[in-house]
Amino acid sequence: MPARKPNLTPAPSVEHDRNLAMKYINQGLLGMATEFGERLIDEHPRRFDGYYILARVAKETSDFGMGLKFAKKALELSPAEEAELYRLTVLHATMSGDNETAEHMLDLFDQRGPKMASLSQNLAAPDELRARYYERNSRFEEAIEALQRGRAKDISSAVADMVEGRCLYGLKQYGEAVDVLNRLCNTSTYPTEERAQRAFSLAK
Repeated sequence: MPARKPNLTPAPSVEHDRNLAMKYINQGLLGMATEFGERLIDEHPRRFDGYYILARVAKETSDFGMGLKFAKKALELSPAEEAELYRLTVLHATMSGDNETAEHMLDLFDQRGPKMASLSQNLAAPDELRARYYERNSRFEEAIEALQRGRAKDISSAVADMVEGRCLYGLKQYGEAVDVLNRLCNTSTYPTEERAQRAFSLAK
C-alpha cells in the first residue's frame, strides 16, 4: 500500500498549513508535519511558520539542539512577540544544556511576557518556565521560589505541582514531596494520563 501523502494546500494559505501540521504533530504523525514545515520554509523563508513547526517536531523527537536552532529562527522572523516561541526556545536551550541562551530568553520572557501574543492557549507562565529550568539544573530552592512567585500571581498548573514535587525530592524533603504528588494523583480535574505519570513518580 503506498505511503500516505500530506494534503499540501497551495500558498497563500500558510496559516492553514501550519495549523494542519500542528494537528499532525498532536496525532504523532511527525513525518507529515515535517513535510509541511520544510515546504513552508522553502516557499516562505521569511516567515516563522515552517521553523516553528520543525521546532515542535524536534521537541517531540528530543532533538533539542536542532530544535533550539529552529526556535531561535522562528522567534527572529515572528512579526509579533509570540510567547510560545519564547517558551520553545527556553525549553530547547534548557534540554540541550545551553544555559546561557536559556537564562537570556527567560529574562526577556519575564520582561515581555505580559504583552505577548499567543499561538497556544496552554502556555507556561514565565515563573513556571523558570522553575522548570532551575529544576533541570538541580537548583531546587530557586525553582521553588519561582513557583511561589507564580502562585502569587494566581498561576497554578499540574506541571508546576509536578516540578515542586521533584524539587522537594531533590532537597530530600520526602514527606512534602509525597504530599504534593499524592494531591496530584487524586485531583480528578487533571487528565488521566497526567495523573498516571504522577503516580509513577510517587512510586519511584
